[in-house]
Amino acid sequence: MTAHRDDFGSGTVLALALAACAFTGHGVAAQETPPSPTAGAVDPSSDDPLEAVEPWRFEALGGGSSLKDVDATILLLKQPRYTSGIRRLEANWGVFWLDEDSSFFGNELLAPSDLAPSTPVDPGDDTDALSQLPTALRGLLNDPLISKVRELYFEGPIEYYEGDRRVFSADALYLDRIDGHGWVAGARYSVKERIGGSSYVLNIYAKWLRISADGSLQSSDARITTSEFAVPSYTIETGDMRMEPTDDPDYPWRVRMRDNKLRFGRSFALPLPPLSYLADEDGEPTFGGVRVGDEARFGTVLGIRYSRDTREEIGNTVNRWLGGDPDDFRSRFKVDLTWLGSRGLLTDLETRLSSPGHYEWNINLAGLPDGDRDRGLARVPESERDTWRLWLRSRGRFQRAPGEYVEIAFSRQSDPGVQSEFFEKEYLEFEERESYVHWRRARGREYTSVTVSGTLDPFRSEVTRLPEVRYVTERTQVGTLFGRPLLWRQDSRAGYLDRREGDPIYEPDYADGFGEVSTLRVNSDHRFELPFDLGRGGFRAIPRVDANFAGWSDDGLEEDEVGRALATAAVRVTNSFWRGTSDRSRVELAPWIEARSVFVEETSTAVPAVFDPDVELRESGDFVELGLRTRYTAPRAPFSLDLETRMTRASDQDTPEGDRWLPVAVLGSIASEWGLVPWRLEHDGRYDTNTGRTRFSRSTLELFPREDVDIDVSFSMGRDAADTKLFEAVTIGALYRFTPKWDIYGRQSWSLAGQSTLSNEIGVRRYGHDLLFELELRRRTGEGSSIGISVKPLFSARKRSERRLDAFR
Repeated sequence: MTAHRDDFGSGTVLALALAACAFTGHGVAAQETPPSPTAGAVDPSSDDPLEAVEPWRFEALGGGSSLKDVDATILLLKQPRYTSGIRRLEANWGVFWLDEDSSFFGNELLAPSDLAPSTPVDPGDDTDALSQLPTALRGLLNDPLISKVRELYFEGPIEYYEGDRRVFSADALYLDRIDGHGWVAGARYSVKERIGGSSYVLNIYAKWLRISADGSLQSSDARITTSEFAVPSYTIETGDMRMEPTDDPDYPWRVRMRDNKLRFGRSFALPLPPLSYLADEDGEPTFGGVRVGDEARFGTVLGIRYSRDTREEIGNTVNRWLGGDPDDFRSRFKVDLTWLGSRGLLTDLETRLSSPGHYEWNINLAGLPDGDRDRGLARVPESERDTWRLWLRSRGRFQRAPGEYVEIAFSRQSDPGVQSEFFEKEYLEFEERESYVHWRRARGREYTSVTVSGTLDPFRSEVTRLPEVRYVTERTQVGTLFGRPLLWRQDSRAGYLDRREGDPIYEPDYADGFGEVSTLRVNSDHRFELPFDLGRGGFRAIPRVDANFAGWSDDGLEEDEVGRALATAAVRVTNSFWRGTSDRSRVELAPWIEARSVFVEETSTAVPAVFDPDVELRESGDFVELGLRTRYTAPRAPFSLDLETRMTRASDQDTPEGDRWLPVAVLGSIASEWGLVPWRLEHDGRYDTNTGRTRFSRSTLELFPREDVDIDVSFSMGRDAADTKLFEAVTIGALYRFTPKWDIYGRQSWSLAGQSTLSNEIGVRRYGHDLLFELELRRRTGEGSSIGISVKPLFSARKRSERRLDAFR
């Protein structure tokens, strides 16, 4: 098939409708008005040549003949051709069956090829059916040369063009215009689908295509691909395909498929489940590709992902129950099947329900029968877990009113190792451990919430809130003092808290040593501010007073009540200096200094258990903080700097360290060029000036020596509260986009503390014309070597990023 038009507008509807179901009197473009006596006229206001519809012309380039049947006139035409503007339909032969009293139409059809456009006629009883068809198609059907045709047959090659681009072809076509049924042999057609946020052209090949009176098309031997090559890299072979017309002129067809196979080239094929559509209305792909590999943790790996629309099965009912928009809601069911050679079949089922502005709800259930040993971050012995390893989780948000909603979340694992063993990537990004129901409402400056939370996993250490109520008032003026506005903010919470201890093998003990404790807690924070300008040099002062009142029904030993009252006085002085130059360079300096002191501290002798560090662990003593934010940009250099540094002096504290400087915090980035090589450095660090040690450091240097090469070097190190080094590692990675279709990347990490390689990986990725192929080799210390192969249709894969290194971190 030749190249296709990018803009599949109304011409796409015409392409197949004209060649396959035009004469049924049924169409696919709704909301059309009944034809008028001027149907088929040119719209001079349209800039689109497909919309500027011209009258249809008919020509029999090779002439023809006619004969009389018992109740009809049969016309045999050689090389019939229809044209309207840039649209053109051609065939080798055409046979028309006309009413017995319509022989004069046959004479006109056999007229010379320079026949002038005919005059449109009243469509008669076909008005309702014709009102569903595009304007251009109505113009053809209103033509007196066609309106009396009972049956028609075209023999190919039959081709439909828009300009010089062919968008439909067939070997033969027959249609009964009375009952609207027919067939197409050897059909080759392109339809447009919205998949993954982009538009793709699906090329459909069908040996036999049946036409129904409702405008739909069916085939039992079709092949579908996004490739435009003669031998595509993959095709979906289907034993039951149905193309249904839609009301969307940009995406006029939806394709359903059953009895499917995914065939790669001309070799092997994999079975596929039924596909309601290749993508839903949001463009989410139905088929997610195939993953194969050999991993040290699991052995042979083979995975496939499938999803389908479930609005009819469950979406309608749930949407009514949740009060969603009946015209705008989604319901989708996903299945992710992965065969893990040494472990079994991992099945992850997901249901996604949503209605914008009303609710969004995801429910997942994953599991597999597993009898092998764990090799992940949390390793559970086989004797301490069940054969079936399951994980049920859900998250949802339900809108009640503007600024008010209810959130729910729950997570339940059969044992501590399910997440980290089988969902390691998601586990490292965000460990799902809490279960809660949270109601919140925000109105103006007021925020109110009620939370009931805890854990459903008996092995976890977690604080249960049964419930906790919170009320916040953002900064608001409550009066004037010395002629200046007095601002107030408060944050109050109250609740019953129950601290649970889990399995110490998988969960750390509470640092305060109190263990499981329950208490009723009330905490209220208030801040009063009186900002004013100092009047010189642009300096601004913000004096404030912070007050805290808290109470616990039980201390850490559950023997006594605990009360606390704190008052802190502070003042912050800030300024901002900047200067620009004629070459568009700009420098900004924003220094500040803050002094604060706890001048009231009344606490009980008893000590509460720590439920939330920001409530129970409050600072005491005096503090002086110095900080500076620096920004400098020089577009012509080019050079940019963004750096923030802060340091704090603590004194009058009841600690063994006494007066001291707290660790200096540094956060910033620098970007420039070395010669013609762009580079960027990012750094986040904490430095202890008392011991001269680095508490935490993370730095990344990125180099872009060429447009197709990215290199990054990163260093990370951290110490615990006892000054013991926890980790120190260096990672080097590189990516080379050596052709528009090929990427090669590699990454290696070393531990500087243990002088050993932590992990390494190398991979290649190819963006084909219709497939995305990825091969990756990796090795991890303590786990072994793995190989992974991923093959996905291009429409279901993520787009190629401009900065590919970001995808491999």
